[in-house]
Amino acid sequence: MLPSVTDPGFGRELLQMLVKQQFQPGDHVLIHTVGASEFLGLAKMLASHPPVTATLHVVLRYDGVAEERDAFRSLEGTGHLLRYWTDTEPLAAQYRELGCRAIGVLPIPHGLTALPPPRSTSRHPLTIGYLGGARGDKGFHLLPDLVDQLVGDGLVPGKARFLIQATFGLSREEGLMEAARCRLARHSRDCVALIETPPDSEGFQRALMATDLLLLPYDREVYQRRSSGLLVQAMALGIPTVVPNGTWLASAAPENAHVRLESRALLSEAVRLAIATIPSLRATALIAACDVCWTQTADNLLAMLLD
Repeated sequence: MLPSVTDPGFGRELLQMLVKQQFQPGDHVLIHTVGASEFLGLAKMLASHPPVTATLHVVLRYDGVAEERDAFRSLEGTGHLLRYWTDTEPLAAQYRELGCRAIGVLPIPHGLTALPPPRSTSRHPLTIGYLGGARGDKGFHLLPDLVDQLVGDGLVPGKARFLIQATFGLSREEGLMEAARCRLARHSRDCVALIETPPDSEGFQRALMATDLLLLPYDREVYQRRSSGLLVQAMALGIPTVVPNGTWLASAAPENAHVRLESRALLSEAVRLAIATIPSLRATALIAACDVCWTQTADNLLAMLLD
């Protein structure tokens, strides 16, 4: 676990908001997707402040760090009504080791507004999708070599094509991501269709529903315990995926509905296997989709928070 830097601004601004809103007993505040630096800042503020009235639900969605052990300890006995949550059992287990005595695991709402029409098993070419933005930890930079290899195999164009979201913000990775985008852009649209402006929620859902195989070649070390809302959406739609083995994604993906990636260096082999077995992968994924649609919902999340 890497050391973290406390973010005092987050805790200070949140505490000011809590005081200003004048919450009453029985009110609930959801503090969602909190990283270690934000939580350390929040704990520092709360530990020295009189108890706020509302129940504070803190959702920790990233790997914990050693410094959080003292933060959990500092909040014990302060009188604040704190409930801790995460969205995967591996993350919950890690936080228990860090001294968080009670932490629950929330559903991951798929947030889909509509289900797609039945998929045609004879539709060609197969659409291989990469969505969610261009980031190194999500494997965007691996895509140019993958496309080149499948083009060399004669699978693209013809049997398959790519639909790739190539949007990224200013960051230290900008040069690497831009170089990858330029290589992808050299291919014809029959091979690679690029989404180069961030889609709105409706456009994103259309792109996902047009995907027959979703690539999630995420960094195994980064995503060992972390969740993926995109995987949950794919599962709800019955879309097979390629996911990294040894991660929460691999354990959450239904058996025989997804291809598990042993190493990023073997991405092309995993995609070839998925293309060759897509009818059986899709059939299994569609069977598993009903359970995801019913369980991974905002209503179920809200019910757990208020229970």
